[in-house]
Amino acid sequence: MLIAEDNVIVALDVAYSLEDAGAIVVGPVSRVHDAIRLMEAEALDGAILDVHLQDGAATEVANMLMRRHIPVIFCTGGGLPPCLEGRVPADVVCTKPIRSDELAARLAALIEARH
Repeated sequence: MLIAEDNVIVALDVAYSLEDAGAIVVGPVSRVHDAIRLMEAEALDGAILDVHLQDGAATEVANMLMRRHIPVIFCTGGGLPPCLEGRVPADVVCTKPIRSDELAARLAALIEARH
């Protein structure tokens, strides 16, 4: 599971929740280019993506995840970037603050629904 989140405390909390649920965590990363690098190097079952990372909007990462049909939960404190609005189902968008165990549960449900 990829975690891309610009707040290190939040990222680590989410990583621990995913690991407690039995997931293998890739990352966390806080920059778009690092998320892309990991996506190119690792096979991913899912992702938790903060749509605003340290180096800008994570639109390219979101597009890559959606093109690859990788289940993703989008996290935002200030809404989706305009280019993602209407393309992302409301049930996969979480408004911060949100508990990390809830993020892990939502991602697990998305992955389970694919199988």
